[in-house]
Amino acid sequence: MTVMSLISASRPTYILNNLVRRDNSQLQQIIRTLRTSGTKFGGGHDRTLQILPSRYQWHKFKDLFHFYFFLGVIPLTAVVVYANIFIGPATLCEIPEGYEPEDHEYFRHPITRYLVKNYITTMQESYERNMHYLVHMEQKRRMRLLATRVEALMRERGDYPNYYTTRTIHGKYARAMQIERDYIQSTTGEE
Repeated sequence: MTVMSLISASRPTYILNNLVRRDNSQLQQIIRTLRTSGTKFGGGHDRTLQILPSRYQWHKFKDLFHFYFFLGVIPLTAVVVYANIFIGPATLCEIPEGYEPEDHEYFRHPITRYLVKNYITTMQESYERNMHYLVHMEQKRRMRLLATRVEALMRERGDYPNYYTTRTIHGKYARAMQIERDYIQSTTGEE
């Protein structure tokens, strides 16, 4: 052990020269090799550092992709395996009297039934939503037509101020002004 620690010291040739006699030829050859051998560079190239672009973002992307991929794949695989092994596909059977099956009960696979029941709208539901939208739009159209007609009549008759005028003039004063205007038009003949 002592010899090995002495060999691995910082100056092995000096220690080996002092430990052994000079007549051992094999040991002399090892000592000569240790003396002449310097630092070896394989390949004979310069001692330069290659500057390369960083691959940090690529490795970070791969790590996050694998993490989130398996974060989703493992639970979904467990759910699918559980549904296929323990629940299994639905079978056809007679419908009891007075029972009306829902839309999601017609599907065979349990995952499909769950998705149709909770997330996918049925034909009846989408039809009723569309009808509600059409009725709402028809009511808005009628209100716009009524507002346009009211504005046109107010402009034509001039008996009430329109919604964009000031609210200081009341209806009775507007009617009195209209009567006065009609009287002036009838006496002078101006239009």
